[in-house]
Amino acid sequence: MKRFLVAASILAASVSFASAADVMAVAEPPAGFVWSGGYVGVQAGYAWGDADDDFPPSPVAEIDGDIDGGLVGIYGGWNWQFNQVVAGIEADVNYSGIEGTSTNVFDFSATTELNWNGAVRGRLGYAFDQILIYAAGGVAFGDIDVDLFDGGGTFATASETKVGWTVGAGADIAFSANLIGRAEYRYTDYGEVDYTEPGGDGSIDVDTHTVALGLAYKF
Repeated sequence: MKRFLVAASILAASVSFASAADVMAVAEPPAGFVWSGGYVGVQAGYAWGDADDDFPPSPVAEIDGDIDGGLVGIYGGWNWQFNQVVAGIEADVNYSGIEGTSTNVFDFSATTELNWNGAVRGRLGYAFDQILIYAAGGVAFGDIDVDLFDGGGTFATASETKVGWTVGAGADIAFSANLIGRAEYRYTDYGEVDYTEPGGDGSIDVDTHTVALGLAYKF
């Protein structure tokens, strides 16, 4: 009986070890990881930046504004690998809670809200097997609302979907053959949102810095 139990224990341990080895083989990215192919993912991050009010009729009434907040979204793209060089194209769209209110010396205030944003970018990177270091740049989009007000209430509003530009850099890491994590920084300039108020025309110039983490599935 003891011999039977010992043999059974050895067999069970062997099966468990083999199963664990199979799981690890699936979980670990293969040697010489290939980055070519498509992927989709989710991301979340934090952004901060400027929403500066330019009011030419009265320069002293200008507002140096700040905005910040979180964002969450989806992204997807395609990579082509040439030896260790990886080129690709990617698009993303994010729901945003980026906003801020700033006041000038006359107690005039401006609230700027970036409701959603996105981009279409080209990517160029260098692969160190399971790690890809890359730079990216392209066209950015953002839906921006602006409200100007004082003690008497709101006296000017504007809402525009702006087209600007973005550049950034980041790193992708392959946790398995299909699961890829990401850490990224990008700078985005959305340009100016124009408004008209009783004293004349002005604009809010909006730009942001963003840091984000992502997790994607590679096909």
